[in-house]
Amino acid sequence: MKKKQPTRGKIRVELKFSWHPAIHPEDALNAMLARGRQKMTLRADGQTAAGLEKIMEDLWLASLANTPPEKWQPDVWTSIQERTQKLGRPFWERLASATVGKRRRVPEFDDGDLFMLKNERKLDNPNSPWLKLPGLQDWNPGAAIKLMRMVGLTNIPNDEKSYNKKRRKLGLSAKHRAKGSYLVTDFRQRNDGQFEVVTKD
Repeated sequence: MKKKQPTRGKIRVELKFSWHPAIHPEDALNAMLARGRQKMTLRADGQTAAGLEKIMEDLWLASLANTPPEKWQPDVWTSIQERTQKLGRPFWERLASATVGKRRRVPEFDDGDLFMLKNERKLDNPNSPWLKLPGLQDWNPGAAIKLMRMVGLTNIPNDEKSYNKKRRKLGLSAKHRAKGSYLVTDFRQRNDGQFEVVTKD
């Protein structure tokens, strides 16, 4: 008896989202796709149309929960109205639960995620000494972690392994490289309290 093969189908999803101007559009898109794929593997129905719709809604609600209502654009209110009319009370309860009270949704991307995305291709810093430095894609993981600590972020990887894991979850390249192949090899604090960037050249 032949084993029954699972039925496969094509699902078309249209997702509109915005991103911080310091984040490159390709990196923003890859981060969203990577987060969506992670949610698909965690959900039992992640490969179904219904499951995929819930994942997209979850990403959307996380964004709303961390944006003041007065900053919601007209298309957001239109979507809320349309989904309420279509899905009724269950959707309204999910919206209220995600955006109001102590149990509201936390941001989909933490401060470490956003820092890595904003600084991937070039450093998001107006200070002239930093303008000449490459983005984190050319930083040794150890140096990048030290920079994140100096900035005072909350969600910081502990070592190279966790740093690369965080990059993969953001859809960023995380291939192991020899230390000497990075343009920025170290980031450290001098005896006078100033920070120093060590480059390859």
